[in-house]
Formats: sequence, C-alpha cells, structure tokens
Amino acid sequence: MVFFDPIKRGWKLSKLSWAVVKKDPELMVYTIFSGVMFLMAISMIYVPELLEMSWTNDGNGNFTTAYFAWVFCCYMSASIFVVFWNCAIVTSAHERLMGGDPTFASGIVNTTRHLPTIVLWGVISGTVGLILRALRMGASERRDVFSQVLSFIAETAWWIMTFFIVPMIVIEGRGVKDSLSNSKSLFSKTWGETIGSGVGIGLIGLLFAIPAVIVGIFLYQLNPQAGMLVLALSVGLIVIWTNTAESVSRAALYMFAKTGEMPKLYQESGMKSYTFETD
Repeated sequence: MVFFDPIKRGWKLSKLSWAVVKKDPELMVYTIFSGVMFLMAISMIYVPELLEMSWTNDGNGNFTTAYFAWVFCCYMSASIFVVFWNCAIVTSAHERLMGGDPTFASGIVNTTRHLPTIVLWGVISGTVGLILRALRMGASERRDVFSQVLSFIAETAWWIMTFFIVPMIVIEGRGVKDSLSNSKSLFSKTWGETIGSGVGIGLIGLLFAIPAVIVGIFLYQLNPQAGMLVLALSVGLIVIWTNTAESVSRAALYMFAKTGEMPKLYQESGMKSYTFETD
C-alpha cells in the first residue's frame, strides 16, 4: 500500500543509519560528550545548596531569586551543550553521507562556525522545554485529563516544528527564525520515513538490549558487582549508539526532504529508487 511505503523506507533507513555509526564510531564520542556535559551542567544546580551558600535561601527555607536565576542558567547551559553536540553529529554525518571522510576535529570546527545561532537556539529550546514540562507536570498533579491532552498536543507540535532545526543550522547555515518557518513543511514531506526510522532504530536497539540484560542478570547471580558493571556498560553503549543513529537518520531525512533523493552513501547501499517530487 502507498500509505506504508514511507514507513518501509524509514525502516530501511534506520538500518543504514546504524551501519553509518558502525562505520564512524567516533560519532558516538559526540554523544558521550553531550551526555557528560549535560550531567555536569545539571549537577551544578545543586552545588550552592550542598555548600550551604547563604544566597540560596532567605533564611525562612525559601529559595531566593538569585538561586532560581542560577538554576535557570545551569539548565540553559545544559540545553546549549546538547544542541552543540547534536549539531556536531549532524554535520559529521552529513559529510559522511555525501561521501566524505569526517573527523572528530572537523565536526567541532564546522559546528563552532554556527556557535551564535546554536547558543540562541539552545536558550530558546531550553526555555520552551521548561515551560512544556511545567505544564505537563501541573496537569499530572491536578489529574486533569483535558490539560494532559493539551500538553501532549503542544509537545508534539513543538517536536514537529523543530525536528529539522539542527540540520538547517549546520548544513545550510540558516538562522533560528528561518529554520522554524521551514522545519514544519520539511517534516510533512518525510512523516512516514521519520516514524519508520524512529521505530526501526528503537527496535534494533531493543534487540541488542535484550541479550545484554540477560547476560547481565546471569552474571549478577554469579558476581553482583560484575553483573551490574556489564549491564551498565552494555545498556549505556546501546543508548549512545541509538541516540547517535537517530541523529544520523535525521541528517539523511533532511537531505531526503530537500532533494527528493537519499544521500549518496544510502544510494550506494541500494536506496536509489526512493524519490519524490520536491518544491
């Protein structure tokens, strides 16, 4: 059926995205840096409290405006770090998909060229993310089904509107406003491929995770420390690989939406006939 053709293409795209990460495992280093720096930024939120700094509360057990500002800055820093490293993955993936041979350093250099836009987008996406999270948590606490549905719709709409923001920033060098106005229309061209690739990457990750968990549980029975270590490392590696593959897939989908053709590397792997009309 024609309806399922985009989803089938997305499934094949997901497998090829995993293959790209296997060919360029250094892409996972970007994801590792993203995770580490994100955790560092979030951890900094609690440092003033742990050190019992006087400016964090007003003496009555209430947090001060200065502390809330500190929390906001830490959260924005975490958001900027995530955007920066996602941009590094996408620009390197784009180079590989076009037949190039990217390095870790070249990805950093290409990403740094767009640093002002990346910082701006990090702050915007982080702020909107905070607002949407607050709305979702508020609806959950009130057990308001209508508000929960509205919150879900708002988060989904934001995800669709911003899906191709990162590729537009680092591949085309567009600004945030221009990227926002074009991302939604590009997503509408690849909705099936996006769903298919997302589900496909998730399923492949799950297929790897199941035996890893089984082995970890088995080792835990013999040696709890060894079992926990193997389980943590295995699941962590799978999560890193999966997140990296998703970024590679997004770069490929962006090129597909813009040109109507799969990237050169995917065409060499058999995806030559998957084309459609573009504006």
